[in-house]
Amino acid sequence: MSLIGTIIDSLVTALSAAAPTSTVTRTMLDFAFRDEAELEAGVFTVISKGIEGNEPEEYLNLLLVGQVLVRASEDDTDPQAGDLLEEAEHTLLDQVHCFIRGAKGAQLKLGTVRQSMQLDRPYGWISVPLRVGPFDLGCLLDVATMDPFITFNADWDMAPPDGQIDATDNVTLEQ
Repeated sequence: MSLIGTIIDSLVTALSAAAPTSTVTRTMLDFAFRDEAELEAGVFTVISKGIEGNEPEEYLNLLLVGQVLVRASEDDTDPQAGDLLEEAEHTLLDQVHCFIRGAKGAQLKLGTVRQSMQLDRPYGWISVPLRVGPFDLGCLLDVATMDPFITFNADWDMAPPDGQIDATDNVTLEQ
């Protein structure tokens, strides 16, 4: 898998943990092709929009789309239907905010969030641009397959308790 795909999959896994009642995927589907029970619980789709910046500091631009289904009544004529739909969209957004606050590692920056404005009722959605990074996307380093000649000099600030290592030591990267 590509480095970018690995990063996005990691984000999907982390969002799944932060929003355990929702489905989190990388495949965008129209409401008609989603299971109603999934939509009622909420569905998040993580979509790659591109990359910005220059090596070694690049950022992934992602779009996080949340989809939800709220049937206020059988015929959808309940006067509170719009309020309920917006509340469901806000709940999805709350999950995104909790995810971002709890995220470890790369910085996640939220862009301008858009909502359905009740135009697709009983379906609702949120569109959340995310800027993720910085990353060095130039190459994927796999420590397990690196040549053993890749070493660096590590200076010790203080000797280890066993006293067996000199003040400096050559260290090989190992997994």
